[in-house]
Amino acid sequence: MCGVRLDAYFTDKGQREALDIRELLQKQRTGSHSRRGIKQAGDRLYAPEAMRGLILYGALKGVSSLRGLEDLARLDLGSLWITGGAVP
Repeated sequence: MCGVRLDAYFTDKGQREALDIRELLQKQRTGSHSRRGIKQAGDRLYAPEAMRGLILYGALKGVSSLRGLEDLARLDLGSLWITGGAVP
């Protein structure tokens, strides 16, 4: 896989779900409203579209628990592509 773009790798392997979800989220982005992040006291700021994408991707993979989504975000290349590496 060295030297191959991740999007090309997904396409080559027939795993377009992550690419499609990220494209959908980018199309839905509407100005500064969607750029505001979610933050709780002292926590890091997360892009709402990244978290929506992670939830949608998790649902497609059969993952619905918060702990499962966190694991997916840490270990799955598709979720890393969607979230840009953000892990809740």
